[in-house]
Amino acid sequence: MSETFSRRGLVGAAAFGAALLGVSLWAYHLGGSLAGTPVGGAELAATPAAQQTAPNGESIYVGNCASCHGAAAAGGMGPELKHTAAWSDADFAEAVLHGKAQGRELAPVMPRFESLGIDGTTPPTEAQLQALHAYLKGL
Repeated sequence: MSETFSRRGLVGAAAFGAALLGVSLWAYHLGGSLAGTPVGGAELAATPAAQQTAPNGESIYVGNCASCHGAAAAGGMGPELKHTAAWSDADFAEAVLHGKAQGRELAPVMPRFESLGIDGTTPPTEAQLQALHAYLKGL
């Protein structure tokens, strides 16, 4: 039996594979960081909570969203995100945390970050969500 694959199907499969590779590399790096030794082998210096800086929306986007939504949120495997600038912070949080936007369920491939976590372990904080939303508003 001979099967043919459409160009769209092959492109989709390639994009999915690239996203999977990106997530795998990120998880590998995160695992080393959580263990106390980054991938490069240097020890992590503990930073007191009082000295931590405010969340950076761009770095949150690059680490969690860009592989699907594109470097400038113009779309890729996932849809473009520039329209989210008009959303309220509550609507934006609902989409990121629960995969629900404007009364509809987002695609299953969209991570539900409340259970997945931004850093792979904990749900994003309100400050992280606001920083991410502010970054998208600025694009």
